[in-house]
Amino acid sequence: MNKRIEYALLIKQITSCENLQNLQDVIPFVNDFIRKYQLRSDSQEYKKLETVISLMKIKLKHNFNTFKNLDEVSLSRIIRNILKEEIKKQK
Repeated sequence: MNKRIEYALLIKQITSCENLQNLQDVIPFVNDFIRKYQLRSDSQEYKKLETVISLMKIKLKHNFNTFKNLDEVSLSRIIRNILKEEIKKQK
């Protein structure tokens, strides 16, 4: 499978998590992706994966009342922008 497609599917899988257990179940796939493509901790893909996972942890750990501005639409917009930047940099 194409690295870019696999990366996008992985981001989608991360952002589709409904609870911390789902997120925890996705982490082995993230680790496999990192190993498969030998991503270094200073690479853009690695940093973006780290950011998306961190955002999802915040989303899933905290009540939405605490983060009123971080709703589903905002999170989707953030992820879309991250993916757009990733595609631009790979061209």
